[in-house]
Amino acid sequence: MKVIAWLAGIGTLVAGGFYMVVYLYRWEWNRALFFGLIVLIAEVGLATGLVLRRLARLEHIAKRDADPAVVQIL
Repeated sequence: MKVIAWLAGIGTLVAGGFYMVVYLYRWEWNRALFFGLIVLIAEVGLATGLVLRRLARLEHIAKRDADPAVVQIL
């Protein structure tokens, strides 16, 4: 399921970028701005997903290597 979500995000980013360039070439500024916004939204979503994945990995490593007494106190 995660793979499908990542592929959908990357596909949206690529397709939005492609259509943005196409509409810039055709001098259709409003449509180019719309697809630029779609690209920006996809980019922020993918970056947020990467940051959250990294934080989860760090949390997992910290739980594994943590001192049991400190974990009990927390």
